[in-house]
Amino acid sequence: MADRSDVHAWNYVTQSGAQITVHSPRSSYVKMAMWGMLGACLCLLALALTLILWAAMQIGKAEADSATNPTEQQGEVAGEAVVCVFVGILGLSTAYAGVGCFRIARRNIAESAEAAFRVGQRAPVVYLRSFAQDNMKQELQTTDQILHPVQARVSATYEERFAKHLRKIGPMVAIGKPGEKLPPTGAARMYVENAHWQELVVDLLHRARVVVIQAGSTPGIQWEFSTAIERLAPSQLLVFLPSQLSLAKHPRAEAYRQFRDWASRDLPTELPETIDDAAVIRFLDTPPWQPEPLSRRGIRVREGAMDRCLRRLVRDRYLRPRGGGLLRLVIYVLLGLLALFLIVGIIGAIFLP
Repeated sequence: MADRSDVHAWNYVTQSGAQITVHSPRSSYVKMAMWGMLGACLCLLALALTLILWAAMQIGKAEADSATNPTEQQGEVAGEAVVCVFVGILGLSTAYAGVGCFRIARRNIAESAEAAFRVGQRAPVVYLRSFAQDNMKQELQTTDQILHPVQARVSATYEERFAKHLRKIGPMVAIGKPGEKLPPTGAARMYVENAHWQELVVDLLHRARVVVIQAGSTPGIQWEFSTAIERLAPSQLLVFLPSQLSLAKHPRAEAYRQFRDWASRDLPTELPETIDDAAVIRFLDTPPWQPEPLSRRGIRVREGAMDRCLRRLVRDRYLRPRGGGLLRLVIYVLLGLLALFLIVGIIGAIFLP
């Protein structure tokens, strides 16, 4: 990344005095404005297509009313219906692309890790995860993917939600994925050569106020977890348990069992056998390394900024696994039937005499 114009290099000085060359993305307000304008234009185009759809329906109604031949009348109705469906799909696709442009605009002004360390000189929140988990969003049920395609595309990532809650106690930083063109929104990125990433992680652990490790099973995550156990106080470590613990299609309970099997080898205590709907595991100082799964229903919050952040974090519905799939399916089927009857009624009232 050293030869790219959209990043700048700076020297990160470790507590031992060693210097590590780190690259951070440059904020580009010009590109942000360009992508934002493109997104606004696409959204305006979607609005215009909506107006065209309404006008086409009015024209179709007038032509159907003026037709004297029943066959001709049915042909006019069918033709206008095809036009309406095409314009509607085009309008939704345009709005979908416009919202995506807004997300790219935000990524062009992502916070630099260098600036994050300077703001208030606060100890950072260090976010460790597998690079494959970048941009991981809440795992949506099949019904959600069908009925909420925009949410599936533009909803906040797990990392964004964590950053929102934890930046109140310190800047959130993470090592960036090599080769990525734009940093994800959330933690401020630090890009470093592969030969120095472990040295950088060790120093960040010494500086951190809190370390968040997203559960996984890659060799890098296993090394980071064992190193964190050796160098942190128990209360400094949080393990995040996303609804999809791995990218493979394993049930959440099975994916957690795989994580628990290797993670328990590094802990002086056993991780719980089940996690139910817990989104986070924290560890108590007394007794040392006693794990405490935190869920919306069972959290015991003590006084302090960290505990208030945890309360907001575990109550964030985007960070919790979503249950009740069968109940939601029944509700969605009923809502779908109701919407179908409404659409048929509206089309009949417009196009039929």
